[in-house]
Amino acid sequence: MFALAGVIIDAGYLSSQLEQSAALWHYLRLSWLAACLGTLAGALGANFDSDEDIREATYSRRWHERRKMFNSYEQSADDD
Repeated sequence: MFALAGVIIDAGYLSSQLEQSAALWHYLRLSWLAACLGTLAGALGANFDSDEDIREATYSRRWHERRKMFNSYEQSADDD
């Protein structure tokens, strides 16, 4: 995130938004904020997904349909 912030955000633009000259630690704090917000958004978003949605996103469609057809999701948890 730190390297990406340095590449994407121009120092002149950051300085104009901060109303002071941009320093290295400004980029560090900005990348820390972005990482924290991304983690929080991922955690909140994960709570809203159903088991069906997670399986569909995780496994291939063909595998998912085959497991659904034979209703074998519960059995595979015991097999592993």
